[in-house]
Amino acid sequence: MEPHRDQRTFRKIGNELPSDGPKPPPLGSPARTSGMVEAHFRICREDNRGVRPRSPSSFEERELAAVARQQYQALLVEHANCKRFTPTRTFVHSERVVSAPSGKPLTINFLAEARNAAGDFIVLSHQGWSLHPFNCPCFSHVQVSAAAPNCFDMLKLYSQDAFQQEIRSIRRQGMELLLGLQHRSFIIEECLSAIEGTQGFKRLEPSSIRQIDVTAASDREARLLFTSSTAGRTSLSVSLVPGYWNLRVTASTAR
Repeated sequence: MEPHRDQRTFRKIGNELPSDGPKPPPLGSPARTSGMVEAHFRICREDNRGVRPRSPSSFEERELAAVARQQYQALLVEHANCKRFTPTRTFVHSERVVSAPSGKPLTINFLAEARNAAGDFIVLSHQGWSLHPFNCPCFSHVQVSAAAPNCFDMLKLYSQDAFQQEIRSIRRQGMELLLGLQHRSFIIEECLSAIEGTQGFKRLEPSSIRQIDVTAASDREARLLFTSSTAGRTSLSVSLVPGYWNLRVTASTAR
């Protein structure tokens, strides 16, 4: 499943309302998370070749959705490697059937919200676990095929709060996040992948990174500078894809 749609990425959507105008929704409120739900439906529609997807209706579709929910929740528990990443609550919802070309199995897309005992949001994606505080929502857009109901393709969807929180963490302790001395940073992992793609490295070892700087940041966009003993200085643009709330990272050689 493509992240949407040009490499797990995002662009600036706008700024918060000015402080002297109407107040933005409280942190963690439904108004803060509704954008991710809407993004999920947009991605489902694109996966369905532009046709509005429907909820599971036949017995087979409902059974697939039920099995996928159970298997996904079991996967989260099975892969939890510490208490912080052990889900105590998992809410799976908004299942949509994505049709397939003739002769191929259909897929089910759904949205998952998982929290640990402290109420923090935990997300399992292709880069591993990531964690956000209880007031910084972060969900998983998940796809599963009828051909393999226990194999999942997971895309991390950020709220604006979660994105800003992660950028602040990188600003304060980027090297600790990189080296695994703090919880993982999905943004740093995607930056490493982007540098590898630009430089042609098979793998950029975290130990080769000497410094990480956040050179600019706004509500839904940031610029980072990675300095590496093997790749030199790389400037990275990190942003939220408008309307899709997933990550776009692009890299270029810094002068």
